[in-house]
Amino acid sequence: MWIGIVADDLTGAADAVAPFARHGMRADLAYVVRGKLRGDLEESDARAWDTETRVLPPETLRRDHPTDTRSDATPESIRSPSLL
Repeated sequence: MWIGIVADDLTGAADAVAPFARHGMRADLAYVVRGKLRGDLEESDARAWDTETRVLPPETLRRDHPTDTRSDATPESIRSPSLL
């Protein structure tokens, strides 16, 4: 079992996953560069995804980043619920 964190920017993702690392868990961060998800999360106990959606207007988020709350969601299918 692992903990997943979805953040709308890099700082938020790092801040959210850091406490897990401080308590001895394997913590990693994935981030988007030029539209591609980067980061190796396979061995992590706590995984944070930076979706870089903070700067997007709410109407763009609603259209292009629908919330995905399925239990089988993968890093590629997860979208930020920010501003929805």
